[in-house]
Amino acid sequence: MRTENITADFVDMHKFEKLNTEAFPKQERVPVKNFLKMAEDRLIDLIAVYDGKVFVGFCAVMADAPTAYLCYFAVEKSLRRRGYGGKILKLLREKYAGCQMVLDLELIDESAPNNEQRITRRDFYLRNGFYPTGYGMAYFGMEFELLCGGPEFDMGDFMRVIDKLKAKNFRPRVFETDLY
Repeated sequence: MRTENITADFVDMHKFEKLNTEAFPKQERVPVKNFLKMAEDRLIDLIAVYDGKVFVGFCAVMADAPTAYLCYFAVEKSLRRRGYGGKILKLLREKYAGCQMVLDLELIDESAPNNEQRITRRDFYLRNGFYPTGYGMAYFGMEFELLCGGPEFDMGDFMRVIDKLKAKNFRPRVFETDLY
């Protein structure tokens, strides 16, 4: 497997755009032009992942040691459940070695229509070395659980990274959870 930075002249832009649209609900999706601008401004690492010549997926990481915030992560729909997600997380752990790798995912909510998907996603991250931090984050009217893979979670270090996000109306609220 190999990685490649996604820039405005990225050869598989149409695949990136399609996956971004398919993988993320509208309220969570970042427009491709915004991703490219953040990457150009060095706010995020926008990374395509390949298996040989096959585009497998992409991720967006805000990295400022000792924290790497995996804000977006998607694998091509036809390639899911084939071990690529775990391999990509392993690549990211190597790339950001020594950092607390933090991500957020939708809270488990029995009343949510996609609760089974939420449980499956959470279980995937737990199987791949992430652990509940005991914190959540709310933004844009949605609530997420924070998971960490790597050294002990440090909220102060994580918030230093989050504070660099200057998206319109992005004012995250952190709260404690009882999800362990």
